[in-house]
Amino acid sequence: MKRREFDVFFWSIYFSDKSTVLSLGRTSTIQDLDVDIEPYAISSDPGREPWDTSMWMFIDYARIQASIYENLYSPASRRRSTEDRQIIVDETAKQLSNWLESWNQLDTSKVYNKKLFDHTFGPVDVSYYSTLTLVYHALDLSTSISIISEPCFQAAKRGLQSHVSVHAQYSLLEPESLAFFAVWYVSGTTKHPPILVHEG
Repeated sequence: MKRREFDVFFWSIYFSDKSTVLSLGRTSTIQDLDVDIEPYAISSDPGREPWDTSMWMFIDYARIQASIYENLYSPASRRRSTEDRQIIVDETAKQLSNWLESWNQLDTSKVYNKKLFDHTFGPVDVSYYSTLTLVYHALDLSTSISIISEPCFQAAKRGLQSHVSVHAQYSLLEPESLAFFAVWYVSGTTKHPPILVHEG
């Protein structure tokens, strides 16, 4: 195995580990303190560059997701005061917002296999709003529906809208494309308590 292939293999495993922390409710198996492998270089080929960039962007995204569990949902985090939790929620929501802004600015006009790229990353908003809902929900972990905050409600609403929209788009495509959505839903989105979205 060539060095770059080894590095890609390692960072793919690293991403998979970080991206499941919030869903599974446990800390990372691979701790950053134990990692001494340098990130591999992003290709200068305009057709390959978006694929490489997306990999590193989603590693950053997975790190944010892992930090949500560690700082807001882990057993130790439950000792935090409401004030501390508010600070973390605000900072994490800002991190997610900045990440999505950067993602939306990614130039994919020359990417190789653009159809595959678009199908692979089509459900980004579904995952984003699912994660954001969990961030706002963490401010108060009570199960009482009466204290769901407005930001949490709006994130859940946007997540539901994104889910419906993406599913409708993918259902019109070949079964292979719909499979991308299914994989995203199972492994790429967080599982949060159901929030009833209703507007009178």
